[in-house]
Amino acid sequence: MPLSHIPNMFCIILLVVLACQEAAAAQGPIIAAGGGQSLAVRRDGTVWAWGYNGQGQLGDGSTRDAVSPVQALWVTKAVAVSAGFTSSMALQSDGRVWAWGSNESGQLGLGSKEGRIEPAPVEALTGVQAIDMGGSTVMALTRDGAVWLWGRNQDGLLAHGRGGDLTSPVRLVGLRDVAGIAVGLNTLFAAQFNCVLHAWGKNQYGQLGVGSTADQSQPVPAQLSACPSSLAADHHVLALGADGSVWAWGYNGEGQLGNGSTRHEAQPQRVAGLTNIIGVASERHSLAVRSDGTVWSWGPNQHGQLGDGTTETRRTPVQVLGLRDVRVIAAGAFYSLAVKSDGSVWAWGRNHYGQLGDGTRTGRTIPVRVSGPEGQGGLNLFAADDRAELGAPPGVSFATSVDHGHAPLPVRFSPILPSGQAPAAIQWDFGDGEVSSAPAPEHVYHAAGTYIVTLTVTFAGNQQAEAMKRIDVKVAW
Repeated sequence: MPLSHIPNMFCIILLVVLACQEAAAAQGPIIAAGGGQSLAVRRDGTVWAWGYNGQGQLGDGSTRDAVSPVQALWVTKAVAVSAGFTSSMALQSDGRVWAWGSNESGQLGLGSKEGRIEPAPVEALTGVQAIDMGGSTVMALTRDGAVWLWGRNQDGLLAHGRGGDLTSPVRLVGLRDVAGIAVGLNTLFAAQFNCVLHAWGKNQYGQLGVGSTADQSQPVPAQLSACPSSLAADHHVLALGADGSVWAWGYNGEGQLGNGSTRHEAQPQRVAGLTNIIGVASERHSLAVRSDGTVWSWGPNQHGQLGDGTTETRRTPVQVLGLRDVRVIAAGAFYSLAVKSDGSVWAWGRNHYGQLGDGTRTGRTIPVRVSGPEGQGGLNLFAADDRAELGAPPGVSFATSVDHGHAPLPVRFSPILPSGQAPAAIQWDFGDGEVSSAPAPEHVYHAAGTYIVTLTVTFAGNQQAEAMKRIDVKVAW
C-alpha cells in the first residue's frame, strides 16, 4: 500500500519528528535501527523486531536473536518506534509509550533499573506525540509542546548539572512551543515552531552547532540558518531544511559531513549536491532520501552500510545501489534500513546478529529485502494483516555466467524460481538503461562500471518478488 495512502498515520518521518501542528494523534518513524536490533511498525499497529536480543530488546519475551521478524508483545496501537544501543521503545496512537530491553541507566522510564524482555508501559507519561532514544538517553515531546527527559545523565546532561541517572521522565524547564526533538551521543536537540534549534550537552567535535566546542549545560541556539524539518544526531548531526537542503556539523573523521574533508565543523555546513531531500538518518554514517525515491549515503563503510556495493569510505554522497521508490530510512550501528512506497523493507550492512532480517547472518553491501515472519515472504508494513504478509511469494534469485570482466562483457542470466510457482511475467533491468522480458536473456556491457541487475518476477495475484546482483565491468583490454 503506498505510503501516501496510509490514513493520517505518519506526519513526517525519521529520527527527529517535527509534529504537524494540526495533527491530533501521535506521529513518528515507522522503522528504527539500534545497536543491533531493528524495529518496524505495521499498519495494524503491531511492532515487529529482528536482530540482536541479548537484553530482550526485540520484546518477544525471550533473549534469542532473530534473523527474521518476530512480533513484540502487548503493543497494538503503535505509530512510531525508536531504538537505543540495547533498548527499544514504541509510541502508540493514544499517546502512551512502551519500553523494553536493557535498563542500566533507567532509560526505560519505569522508575527502576530493571531490564524487561517484554514491553512495559511508561506509566508516568501520557499525551506523547514524539519519542527519540539515543544510546541510553530518551526524549519525549508531549502534545502541549513540553519536552521530557530520562535515562543516562552523564555530567548532568538531562538535569542541568544535577548528577545521577533518571529512571522516570523529568520535564525540561525553560523551553516552550517545541516542535521536534532529537538525541545524539550525550547531546540533546529541541526545535521550536519558530524554526530555532536549541542544543545542549557534550560538544567535543562541535556537534551542538553553536560555533564552538565548549560543552553546554543549558539549551543554546544552534547557528543553523535553515528552518529544520527533521534532524538525525550521533557524534555528527544532519538537519533537513524545509527547502529540501541538508546541513551537517560535528564529527567528520570519516567523512560523515559529506563535504569531502575529515575536518570537524562547529557550525552547520550545507551538504553540496543534495537537493529535494525528504528525510535524513545518521549513526556513524549518514543517509538521505530524495523525493524521487533514491537513497544517498556517505561516511564510513567498513560493513557495507553505505549500500554502494563496496566497503570504501565515502566523503561525499554516493547513491545506494538498486533502491527505488524509498520513502523512509533509518541508520543503525554499521547497517541501514529503508521502506519503499509499497511497504517492503530493505536492509544492508553488518548482519552479525541477523539485524538485516533476511534470514541469514551474512553482511550485505547492497540492499536485500527483509523477510516476512518466520522467514516466509517479505515483510510489508502496509499489508492489511499477517495473512496477506504470509501469502507473499517466496523469494527469487538468479544465476549469471560471469559477474565481472572486461568490456565488452557478455553475461547470460538465468532465473531461479520457487518450485511450483509459475511466473506471470519476468522483467530484467540490467542497470545500464536496458531492460528485457526474456526468460533467460544474454546482455552485453560495453562500458566500464558497476551495474546492479534487478530481476522482477510477477506471480498470480499481481504479487511481485525481486532479486539483485552486482556486475563489475572493467575498461576494455
